[in-house]
Amino acid sequence: MARSKVVTFSNGMEVRIHIPPRAIRDMVEKAIPKPPEPEPPVRTDTNVVGKEISMTIWDAPAYLQAHERWEQVDVPAWEARVAEETDRRGTLWMFKELEVPEDWDIEAEIGDLIRMDEPDWQPTPGELGRKRDYIQWELLVDPDDALLVQTTLMELAGMSRERIDAFLASFRNQVERETSQ
Repeated sequence: MARSKVVTFSNGMEVRIHIPPRAIRDMVEKAIPKPPEPEPPVRTDTNVVGKEISMTIWDAPAYLQAHERWEQVDVPAWEARVAEETDRRGTLWMFKELEVPEDWDIEAEIGDLIRMDEPDWQPTPGELGRKRDYIQWELLVDPDDALLVQTTLMELAGMSRERIDAFLASFRNQVERETSQ
């Protein structure tokens, strides 16, 4: 199975897309540890013969509240951070052969425009940050190009063209129904 494919974007630029390895997510999960699951309190009593007996209190209100917060807030926030960082690193892997034009300057291109809504925004530091900014703000601005990248990744992952087309068709029908109401 192919691990990369050259595609042509709407502006005529040819780019090789590589499928990111699963190891990227594994590395991110190691770098961003999952919040620990709250542990229920344990009560230890001494019985009449002097032996200690421990019991886990599964229905302790503070534990139930902490566990609910962990399930509904902490874990989803962690999953979102992992997904975002995996996407960030995966995107750099997908376009690992891409060369950012030397004269491309995000600050000059769109810095003031971004700061209209995010006054503290700064370009992503470093050469890889510059490349990530280029991909995000220049390379994938056309929705058709972004869709081309996604369908190429599906193909590289082993999905047949027919399944990809069927998936896209079902999505389009769903969107058309929702917007026509």
